Amino acid sequence: MVLKESEKQSVTKEEIIDFIRPQFAKWWLPDDVVFMRELPKTSVGKFLKRALREQLESFYAKS
Repeated sequence: MVLKESEKQSVTKEEIIDFIRPQFAKWWLPDDVVFMRELPKTSVGKFLKRALREQLESFYAKS
């Protein structure tokens, strides 16, 4: 199902962490959540980890 831009609901980082908090130990919870429009994938559908690292390099440099 594809939602129109006006029908999409926005979710915050805090809501995602609060949702998974009861299911995981405290030290397993993520420090941060990064929203991306699209994840880079290979032609067979695997995640391109190298491309993800390159895209997020500046994000981690700030932290």
